[in-house]
Amino acid sequence: MCDRRSFLQIAATCLAASSSVAVAQIFPNTDQLTVKKKITGCGISDFIGGSYSVVDSSGISELDQGVQIERQVLNNVFKVSPDFAFIDDKQTPQAFTEKTNDGARIFFGETLAQNERQMNPEFWETAVIGIMAHEWAHAFQYNSGLEELKFIQECHADYMAGWYLGLKYRIVNPDGFARSLYQKPGDNRTGFFDPNNYGSPEQRVAFMMAGFKAGKTAASGTTKPLIWDAANEGYRAVSAIVR
Repeated sequence: MCDRRSFLQIAATCLAASSSVAVAQIFPNTDQLTVKKKITGCGISDFIGGSYSVVDSSGISELDQGVQIERQVLNNVFKVSPDFAFIDDKQTPQAFTEKTNDGARIFFGETLAQNERQMNPEFWETAVIGIMAHEWAHAFQYNSGLEELKFIQECHADYMAGWYLGLKYRIVNPDGFARSLYQKPGDNRTGFFDPNNYGSPEQRVAFMMAGFKAGKTAASGTTKPLIWDAANEGYRAVSAIVR
């Protein structure tokens, strides 16, 4: 698929490339949108209860540096600028997005990051970037005023995460993120694979790979990739199976 590269190499390469990627809003294509109601938050797990302490580091120095660069790329592509922080998630490995009055706030667990590196040593960077893109997709949904079933929101975020990875197809391996989706525990406490909320592992990977294919095609074409187009394609694909 691609040569394995460090997180910093992946992020730095794509920051340079992202300056030429045009971005736009979805549902509809306008910068003046009103969110109809407050959405409390979306994460990779239903278990977002309790409190999480913000920490200064993921515990992985390479990741700490790479995330700062990757955030700029994600902001450029998704046209949102959420706050970001690492959290102590020893209780339950977790990443989630909360809507705020002026945007969104994304939290990424240090335990989650360390687990990804341990379980996916060859392509853990892609898995982390995929999870980050999933959360940025939620921030994008909030900014666009999307109100939908949780299943649609989550699978749409999986599609958008895949699309983002597809834009980087030369330097990432989507199998790393797919493996991460399959490895998430599915007990009642975490609820990762509750089909009513997130879809099955097979559905999530299928939507992610569909997004990856679309992103790769867009990145390989002669026209600039538009997030407006990708978001609507993903929305149609996901909503079609529940309508």
